[in-house]
Amino acid sequence: GEDFFGVIPPIDTWDTASSNEWRVEGDAYNKEDVAWVGKVVIYESDSHFQTLFGTAANDYFGRSVFLSNDTYTLLVSAHGADSRRGAVVVNQRTTTEDRFTLQHTLNGEEIGDHFGVSMAMTPNGLAVAVAADGTHFGGEGSGSVYFY
Repeated sequence: GEDFFGVIPPIDTWDTASSNEWRVEGDAYNKEDVAWVGKVVIYESDSHFQTLFGTAANDYFGRSVFLSNDTYTLLVSAHGADSRRGAVVVNQRTTTEDRFTLQHTLNGEEIGDHFGVSMAMTPNGLAVAVAADGTHFGGEGSGSVYFY
């Protein structure tokens, strides 16, 4: 099947984060198991370390990825999750040998919010900004940015 892993498509659907020896690649349009479920591949020194997958069709898991400088916190957006409410998944680990595990999920509020369509994290992982281009707080489709 068609997936966009390793190829930068004409629209921004692929994202990479890196820190020292670590690299994280998000592929929101991956459909190995289910259409557009998405996946994230984590590398240490160019060797495969771990692969994470979205949980449902049309999640677009991996649309945006961020890895903290200490490599203990990994954020992955899934702007299509839960009827396009969107979500940002916070994955953490306690040592560099540990695998990333789900610690918390930040969720969009309304159907069509697209929470997580874009995001940013400070290098130390202590502050996060998440965009939701479908919210209507300032009028129809005005969008919002959430800070954590």
